[in-house]
Amino acid sequence: MRTSNDLREGDGRRRRRTPADGPVHLVRLAQVVERYYRGGETKSAIAHDLGMSRFKVARFIDEAVSRGLVRIEISMPESPIDLELSEALRRRYGLRHAIVLAARGLPPDFNRQELGAVAGSVLAETLDEDSIVGIAWGRTLDKMATALPPLPGCTVVQVNGGVSGVGISVNSHDVVRRVAARAGGDVYAFYAPLIAPDAATAQSLKRDPAVARSVEQFDRLTCAVVTIGSWEPMESMMAQSFEPELVSLLLRLGVVADISGSLIDRNGRSIRTPFDDRRVTISGTQLRAVPEVIAVAGGIEKVEAIHAALIGGWVSTLVTDADVAEALSG
Repeated sequence: MRTSNDLREGDGRRRRRTPADGPVHLVRLAQVVERYYRGGETKSAIAHDLGMSRFKVARFIDEAVSRGLVRIEISMPESPIDLELSEALRRRYGLRHAIVLAARGLPPDFNRQELGAVAGSVLAETLDEDSIVGIAWGRTLDKMATALPPLPGCTVVQVNGGVSGVGISVNSHDVVRRVAARAGGDVYAFYAPLIAPDAATAQSLKRDPAVARSVEQFDRLTCAVVTIGSWEPMESMMAQSFEPELVSLLLRLGVVADISGSLIDRNGRSIRTPFDDRRVTISGTQLRAVPEVIAVAGGIEKVEAIHAALIGGWVSTLVTDADVAEALSG
């Protein structure tokens, strides 16, 4: 007997089809989606209880969504973070996290203050008591240290010497001390310049007990927090501490950015320089080996420098502003 549920195919064969709006189908559909969305049950548990396969449960769920029987609405709390730009930037560069400050066109110092506060929250979420975190230096990290919430009792390590011509609160030793005060764990800090007068002096400094203890921690870091300095245009505290002749030489070598004492070109590659053996800092190789490197950098003038750091794989998490994020994602 032919029924209304039989469908004649072009090849003459017949196939039985259950109507999508049939009462049995609709009741079963309602059972599945109620238990999955409201009850929070797994697909496997629903399948076992209703006597069907997990794949059939999945098809019921997909059908409910596609037919508009279930509407999914995402409602996030108000936040200073641009969530869409953050995700676009993360996907564009394959980052672990991208955190984009929603505000645009902020004056430089206020932008650093806002970025520093967000970076402090990111750091607090990232660390635990077993973390060994390396801290670089810079104006934004100075703001971060000021706004930092309490941290787990982790170990805090200074990863580079200081530069001349900057305020004491911006220098690496003081920033590290203030971050460590929020954690209450071990701290490894030292007084030394980022660039020593010559290689012999650099080696002598590295034998100093305080410096040596810090350097020993570089290969053990689980996290590092750095800034990115721009050399074109000149928005680098490191570059501003050098003599003009040396800056000109480094620009001719192709330097566009610095990251915790490492100099890179526009493709994110390390550049060998005449003063590499004079540096008192974590090496580029050591920094790249750190599992989580959080870079805090904003301002539209730093777009090329930040881009170089991202494509070079120096960073796993970026904290920046919407102006930069839009330029990088475009």
